[in-house]
Amino acid sequence: TGGGSVSRTSAITDNTGSVSVIWTLGGFLGAQTLTVSAGSLPPAVVGATGTVGPPALLLPVAGNTQFAVVGRPVPIKPRVRLTDAFGNPIAGRSITFTVTTGGGTITDSVQTTNASGEVELGSWTLGPGAGNNRLRAFLESINTELLAIGTPASVVVFQGNSQTVNAGTQVPVKPAVLALGPDGEALADVAIVFQVDAGGGQITGPSQTTDAQGIARLGNWILGTTAGENRVSATTFGLAAVSFTATGIAANPAVVTAATPTSITGLVGNFLSSNPAVRVTDGSGNPVAAVPVTFEVVTGGGVVASAGFEAAFGLLAAAGATTDFDGRAQLGAWRLGSTPGDQSVRVNVGSLPPMTFTATAEPVPVGTYQIEVRFTGTQPSAAQQNAFTSAAARWQELVLNDLPDETFNEPATSCSPELNEVIDDLVIFAELTTIDGLGGVLGSAGPCWIRDETGLTVVGRMRFDTADLASLETSGHLGEVILHEMGHVVGFGTLWSLLGLIEGAGGGDPTFVGSSSRSAWVAASQSLGFVGNIVPVENSGGPGTRDGHWRETVARNELMTGFINNGTNPLSAFSVASFRDMGYVVNDAASDQFILTQLLLGTPAAQLQIREAPLAGPIYVIDRAGRRAGTRSRIPF
Repeated sequence: TGGGSVSRTSAITDNTGSVSVIWTLGGFLGAQTLTVSAGSLPPAVVGATGTVGPPALLLPVAGNTQFAVVGRPVPIKPRVRLTDAFGNPIAGRSITFTVTTGGGTITDSVQTTNASGEVELGSWTLGPGAGNNRLRAFLESINTELLAIGTPASVVVFQGNSQTVNAGTQVPVKPAVLALGPDGEALADVAIVFQVDAGGGQITGPSQTTDAQGIARLGNWILGTTAGENRVSATTFGLAAVSFTATGIAANPAVVTAATPTSITGLVGNFLSSNPAVRVTDGSGNPVAAVPVTFEVVTGGGVVASAGFEAAFGLLAAAGATTDFDGRAQLGAWRLGSTPGDQSVRVNVGSLPPMTFTATAEPVPVGTYQIEVRFTGTQPSAAQQNAFTSAAARWQELVLNDLPDETFNEPATSCSPELNEVIDDLVIFAELTTIDGLGGVLGSAGPCWIRDETGLTVVGRMRFDTADLASLETSGHLGEVILHEMGHVVGFGTLWSLLGLIEGAGGGDPTFVGSSSRSAWVAASQSLGFVGNIVPVENSGGPGTRDGHWRETVARNELMTGFINNGTNPLSAFSVASFRDMGYVVNDAASDQFILTQLLLGTPAAQLQIREAPLAGPIYVIDRAGRRAGTRSRIPF
């Protein structure tokens, strides 16, 4: 009996007729027995008495994790139990309580455990601030913690209740609550959570904290699109919810106004960086939500894209829209037609007079952007030399504008050699060397020096493993990889963070936020019916791949994902347009035809990952006077 154990359950007597065993008692107090048997002889019973072991555990048994009004005693007095390692209570030991968080006060802080091993604190009055209050109970090195959460005495409606607005629009007064302490004083730092309870609307900024005046205000409240009652509640720990109501009423569209300039300029075949948008209001000037709006080509030879339609010139994508909470609706994308001159789009809103937006399509200018490649290390083969030359020519076809010449008198850096010259527009140092052999790191590519006034690359570096280049030459992907890597030097992925063009870097859903690229993405993804956040950036693959490429799981065989696929790897309009978002003048019309489809998503996995390692050291900045003007970090790519 007693639940103990023995070191062995059977043994052979020695030459003295003796046998021994180690008996470990169970964790119970009182009598425990061990039975010993040998053949048919009567068994022998050995007895032992289990006593309390040394103190080992101190555990809360009452008053832990409770709510109380700030500055007031907790409703349940904290109580703890002292036991040995097996949970047997230990009496007659002194337990000390002390306040560790919240600034409250206690009484009778030293207590002696009773026969059940328990002690109860005399009282615990919470501190004056909302939030966590903590006690520590201890005996020498054995301790435990108890938590109480200080709450307001009350939370009441302060502002924003009982409003009436057009259904689907934003209430003019944001709901706000006031938190009060036990004596009616404003209470700061109270956590308030708002949520939609009825009406199907949406809110922003649901988690708030009261300010010094005790007020917490919801970010925004947009009512549901169906007329009727909407309700939002505000809650805090330990108190009942506070409700706000708003009535959404049906509204009639009365006026359509332009929400963007009605005259736009761009190059023929380019996506506009600012698409036409209108605002629909009622007779009193209030926004009307959920109103269907259509955009149609009037002049310029364009068409409205449909499922399966190629991203041709003169294209309107996402041409059917619905007004949002502010009455605003915007065309998804407008790619100018191939004929220079005026092109126009008409906006229709029910029976209201239509509105026309005009774009002036200018001829594509002769490109003046120059890329010079200088080889260091192992000299390239004829095929490799041709791949670099072709890549430079391709980027010079896409990027058009001449950038200011930059004067250099700079020593060597970790990225570039000593420079004593004037550079126009981009010099790339290409190093062919041994890195880690076939199938490892392909290389590195990116800016070494950028211009102070624009943040665009003036000196860059491309570094390749000769073993991988030879393999790429054999597989027929050499030209695509060189073109891809040269794009990183010009700025793709490597300058996004510095130019504020990526959101969510390092997270699960990073996106590129440039408006030109977003328009081109809408056109390319219309057949796919893409519903995620645009434009999706790679969220896997490690440093050198994630946050610096388009997302392979969506864009698949587009050239600027972090993977090379079987077959062709086109350079899309949304890749080219991303360089306009960086500050270059580009020619979307020279991009490769590319459209996202469900069929594309079902293609086989990538043939190989372009394993890139970030360049060492920072990016250096040169100013117009030819002086080093600081450094920038290579983050996140």
